[in-house]
Amino acid sequence: MLHPHVPDSVRGFTKHLFATFLGLLMALGLESCAEHGRERRMTRAFLERVHAELVRNLETDREMAVSMQACQTADEEALRQVQAALDARKRGLPPPRITAKSRRRDVIFSTSAWSAAKASGMLRNVPPALLQELASVYDALELCQELDRRHLSAGPMDTLWARFSDDWNTLPDAELEGLLRGIAYTRGVSANWKRAFEGFAPDLEKAARSVEAAL
Repeated sequence: MLHPHVPDSVRGFTKHLFATFLGLLMALGLESCAEHGRERRMTRAFLERVHAELVRNLETDREMAVSMQACQTADEEALRQVQAALDARKRGLPPPRITAKSRRRDVIFSTSAWSAAKASGMLRNVPPALLQELASVYDALELCQELDRRHLSAGPMDTLWARFSDDWNTLPDAELEGLLRGIAYTRGVSANWKRAFEGFAPDLEKAARSVEAAL
């Protein structure tokens, strides 16, 4: 069998081409590993911020449950005093002085770390189960704030807050009756929020633990 003679120059060129190709593959592999490492570090940094945010939101949630109980108690006392004043007026008696006021506190949760993590694209490296859990918790947080905005714009609330800074003892009966409806509404809202915050705390706590375990 005849074997063609390959000039040394061609052999050297082939070896050089193979070495170059091998070096290129190694460089691409190293760059891919480095990029993967950078992504993992960035994902961890975003998760650390999300974890800190969840812990803060858990503290806020617990504070809000206590605050809503105080709001509900204040509303009940305000209802009692306003109703007593109205009853006394109707009987022609000197009405007792109204000193109580309705109370409320805005529902403010933080979602900025989660929004930044989603915008970064780094969440593609998060396990799907954890991602789904976080999405569910943050959807609930945003819903809480949206519902709070709707409650603030409700009709009975408009009547209450329009007269909130006034001396309620000087208001006519019709406006006091409007205040009663507003206070009763806020009392119900506070009671509902208290139950919601107490029920939501375990979900926030579980999500925070899940993120911590993934770090």
